[in-house]
Amino acid sequence: MKNALKKTIDYIFSMPQAAWDVLMGALRLSCTMVFCAFVMLIDLGAPTIENLPVWRGALEYARFPVYLLLCAVFAAAGIDSRLR
Repeated sequence: MKNALKKTIDYIFSMPQAAWDVLMGALRLSCTMVFCAFVMLIDLGAPTIENLPVWRGALEYARFPVYLLLCAVFAAAGIDSRLR
């Protein structure tokens, strides 16, 4: 088990720079989106009729980074397989 984990970690850290750039860019964008969603939701408070569209938009800002990171992982894996 430890050997397989070590091999996986070594493989991840040996990825080409282009794959790392994709992952780090997506991670930065995801963190920014989650922070913006957090600030918007704190500022809005409870959803009301007046702020419901903005509140729903903030919830989407909080959910979207998961999909963005998943796509970035697939893109990095594709780049990695092409460049190896």
